[in-house]
This record gives sequence, C-alpha cells and structure tokens, in this order.
Amino acid sequence: MITICRAEDGQVFPVNASVRDIEGIGSLELFLHQEIGVDEDAALAYLSDGRRLTSANIRDLGSVQDQFIFVFNKYYLDYDVDVVLRQLQVEPRFQPTIEDAAATTPPIRHAQLAASYARTAQMHHEHIQHLLHSLSLQHQALQIASSNLDFHILAISETFDGIAVNGRKDLEKQASLLDGLDADLELISRVRVHVEFCSVAVRMAIEAGEPHRVLADYVSKQKMKQVADTCAKTHDELQLRFSEVEEAVVKLKDGADKVRSSIGNVNLFDEAQTSSRRSQDLLDRITDAAAALESPASDADSLLQDLRHLDNAHRQELQQITNKKVISCSFWTSSS
Repeated sequence: MITICRAEDGQVFPVNASVRDIEGIGSLELFLHQEIGVDEDAALAYLSDGRRLTSANIRDLGSVQDQFIFVFNKYYLDYDVDVVLRQLQVEPRFQPTIEDAAATTPPIRHAQLAASYARTAQMHHEHIQHLLHSLSLQHQALQIASSNLDFHILAISETFDGIAVNGRKDLEKQASLLDGLDADLELISRVRVHVEFCSVAVRMAIEAGEPHRVLADYVSKQKMKQVADTCAKTHDELQLRFSEVEEAVVKLKDGADKVRSSIGNVNLFDEAQTSSRRSQDLLDRITDAAAALESPASDADSLLQDLRHLDNAHRQELQQITNKKVISCSFWTSSS
C-alpha cells in the first residue's frame, strides 16, 4: 500500500499499488497524474525522509517504512496567490443543527435526541482529527521543501561566491582603468619614442631639428576615448548584472531563512493539537450527557441545555481548527 500526500493541503490518497505497478505504468509522474490528478509536468515527488523521488530511483520507495510520497505542484509557483488560496479554501463540515424535541411534530423521544447529539459530536470530532492530521502532513511537507530549498540555495551560494571573488576584482580593475584614462593619455604625451623605433623619414626629420616623437603622436586621443566610452558602457552593464545576481542570491538566502524560521515556529500546529484535545473532552462530555438523557430518572431539561451548550462549543472548536487549516494553506502558498 502506497500513500500519496498532496503537499499543498495535506490531503491523503491511499493507493493499492507497488513499485512494480508504477514501473509498469511507465513513469512516476503518469502514476501520480492518474491517482491524484496533478499534471505530469507539474509533479515534484519526495519521500518522507526528504529524498527526491523520480522514475529513475522509484525503487527507493521500498527503502522507507511508511511508503509515503509527498507530491508538490510546481505550477503553484506561477499562479496568483489569491487564485491558489481560493482553490485551497476549506470550510468546516458542520452537521445539521439538532432541533429541540419540543420544536418538532411529533416530538422526538429523548433517546433519539441523545443519539443525535452523540452521533453529531462523533462526526465533528472525526473531522477535527482529519484536519489535525492534514495539518501535520502539511507541516512535514514544508519541512521537506525547506530542507531541499536550503540544499539548492547552498549550491547556488557556493557557486556564486566562487565566481564573485574574481568577478569583483575584474570589475574593480576595469573601473580603475577607465578612471585613469585621462591621466594615461596625458602620460603618453610625455613618453618619448626612441629613434631606433622610428622610420628613416622620421629620424631624418628629427635630425633636421623637429621635436622627438612621443607615444601620443601614434595614438589618437579621440579614438581612445571612443573605445573607452564603449568599454565604460560594457562595464556598467556587467556591473549591473553582477549586482542583480548578487541581490537575487541575497534574497534567496533571506527567503530561505524566513521559511526555515516560520516552519520552526510550531505554534499553529500546537494550537491545533490543543483544539483536538478540547474536542475529545467535548465528545466525552456529550457522550456522557447523551447517555444520561436516555435514563427516565434524568433531568431532561437540564441535560438538553447542557447538550446544546456542548454542541455549540464543539462547533466553535471545529470552526477554530478550520481557521488554522486556512492559515496553514495561506502560509504554504506564500512560502512556495
């Protein structure tokens, strides 16, 4: 049995299949598309231990005990956040409100009413447990995504750092040469060219009294400035591109740090667990009150009032954990 978890909402899909079945289909992506509907080109699969899972290493699925496949939809990276949130919107599954026996015709017997309260409480509690489980899987999926993000950003950062050292030196050298152009042009006007390097005609002219030739006589300042302008433009473009890449790498690092910090803050999941424990307590109290209501010797009015109060509290608990689920989907989307 393989269990597929849709990372963005923690939805679980148990599949009665094996590694051999997936190989028989032809590709992992096609298998995932058939089972949970994710586009083949959009599916990114990971094992529960964080390893990337592909068709090439599908047999690694047999090395994890839980047989879990976490599937991410990379198309969500390109979608508008509001569109994704609407797709992931969750509503509480409230059961129909239980009417008081006196408001029905013919009146419902206390035993029937007690059974209705107990059944409704059980269904609400099961849904709360389901939401808690999906929250747990969402959190685990985020940890997997964050770990892989850190790994890739580290590789990018190390590569950039290796290039950046020489890149900065080259850009600084270019800037220095461009800044010193006027001084260099002025300097070559004072550097004599030895007569041995001059043509016969120039030598004769010098011997006849003309001034010695200097490097500036053979270098056009106008052309040199034109070349310098072209070089300066290229330098500025390279400097801009370098700065943009450097800024992008810094943003990637900062973003990964924020994601890691947010995932490390487990307040949301802790609150959901607390909500689940309150739900269990409410279920027990409703079950006890419903059992007492079936007794002919019970104070029916008092028990009915208690059951209405407990049922309302249970519904509020379901609403609260649903709100936490919505926040979790929102966080998952923003982190993506």
